[in-house]
Amino acid sequence: MGRTIIKCLKCGDIKEQHAKGLCYSCYKKEYRQKNIICSNCKRNIKRHTKDLCAGCYNTLNFKDYTKNNNLSKKYNLSIDQINKLRKGGCVICGWSKKIHIHHKDQNKENNNIDNILVLCPNHHYALHSKDYQKETILELKNIGIIVPEVIVQIKKS
Repeated sequence: MGRTIIKCLKCGDIKEQHAKGLCYSCYKKEYRQKNIICSNCKRNIKRHTKDLCAGCYNTLNFKDYTKNNNLSKKYNLSIDQINKLRKGGCVICGWSKKIHIHHKDQNKENNNIDNILVLCPNHHYALHSKDYQKETILELKNIGIIVPEVIVQIKKS
């Protein structure tokens, strides 16, 4: 893939085009070094790209990658296994925007893929809640998942 050689619109030198008809050094001086108000966090900071600071750009554009990587490390599963779990969403309702990992045998050390159950925050809370546990277990049984009753620990004040 060939590079485009241009006459830079700012300095007039004949160099490789970087962007917007400018060479790299003129582009960097003109665009990259400007302070802007980040459109996400509203801080006055050096522009990274798309009117975002570097932190917001990385957070917004690599959020799924970061989530998958963190879950992969925490549960000692491959990225492919995490992707498959997250895409399926909650086994009860299918919601996949935020997932919780539930261990069927209640052993946090047992990260075998057969022991892991993906639930949305609501169903995960219901499974651990004294008030909603039985109906949540019944819902799981109706879709073919056997889960032992969770021992509910009541916090003492």
